[in-house]
Amino acid sequence: MTPHVVIVGAQPVGLCTALGLAQQGIGVTLVALESDDSTCFQFVHNWSVLPGLDALGVLADARAVGSSETQIGIRIGATGETIVLDLGVLGSEVPFPFNLHLEETALSAILLDHLLRFPAVTRVDAARVTAVAQDTAGVRIDIESPGGATSIGGDWLVAADGTNSTVRRLLGIGFPGFTWRERSVSVLVTTHQKTPDLRPTTFVVNPERSALLQKAGPHRWTCAFTESLELSELSLQSRVATAANDFLGPDLSSLDGWVTARMHHRSAQTYRAGRVLLTGAAAHVTNRIVGHSSITGFFDAYRLVEALGAHIEGVADDRVLDTWAASRRRIFLDDVAPLSTSRKQLLSLDADQLNAELDSYRDAAASPDVLRDMLLVNRALAGDSPLARQA
Repeated sequence: MTPHVVIVGAQPVGLCTALGLAQQGIGVTLVALESDDSTCFQFVHNWSVLPGLDALGVLADARAVGSSETQIGIRIGATGETIVLDLGVLGSEVPFPFNLHLEETALSAILLDHLLRFPAVTRVDAARVTAVAQDTAGVRIDIESPGGATSIGGDWLVAADGTNSTVRRLLGIGFPGFTWRERSVSVLVTTHQKTPDLRPTTFVVNPERSALLQKAGPHRWTCAFTESLELSELSLQSRVATAANDFLGPDLSSLDGWVTARMHHRSAQTYRAGRVLLTGAAAHVTNRIVGHSSITGFFDAYRLVEALGAHIEGVADDRVLDTWAASRRRIFLDDVAPLSTSRKQLLSLDADQLNAELDSYRDAAASPDVLRDMLLVNRALAGDSPLARQA
């Protein structure tokens, strides 16, 4: 019988896992939840995850509809200074020294198109997962779908169903950490003329409010900022309009929409529970705006494809999955969490913290070697292959 893996969640982390396993001849059932809509506009995919997309065979398609951008700017509103960081310094170190600007839904569509080319892949649309059960022979989930309630079984279950993961909750796996007393606000904007002095990714630092602006397409930008939870969401529309004018210029843009989300900093107590494996935001989440949650989620998927594929093929025993789970959790807690907290200082109102962070970027902009070392930190978030200890 063909080994079979059930994957819950049809955003990039789940889709990358599904595609990587399908390419190894493993049967996959993809459970696409109605709640799969992203809670934050995600348009930029870090250079460090692109080799993995290339290995899956989807990067060329993604680049054809997205844009490859090399510059990051930090603009200090009070002085007009702009610190420019150029990813070109990575040219001698990595195959793709640029970030890919492409809407997450477009990347998901490309991944899904490639995935459904495999005959051993089934997609099931579901409203929710209602139960998870497992034994030594396999794992089974109950779902509610447009066609009614049903059960799906497999040898393994991968939960890629986001921060509010139903699978994690049903298994009773703790999700300790904290929630900032802030919400993130992400605004999609169309500009009516050339934007003033913006790099494709630009942190705009102001004493009253800072934001991250990212190119989302021709004349389209996302504007992400944080605000206190004490501010009412009922008056958010006026604040969103003000923010767009402040950062992109008065009356130079129109709003296409916005989303808000609570800001969490949490990690599951374990990323493996028997035959169930937690990935992406189902396993860990931190400040969404600066992108480290997304980077780590991709690497979760890439490494899980290695580990689970090797175990299913009989190359490694199931301890390789313990190695994968422990490694991914350690990397999040020891590397991703502090890195994300540091980057969050660019949006901080604390002058001392902000100035210290800005000085580090000024040093990097002035020295290609320093900048290269700073950027290569993201590559380390991939961690070692879980198969290394099996050798």
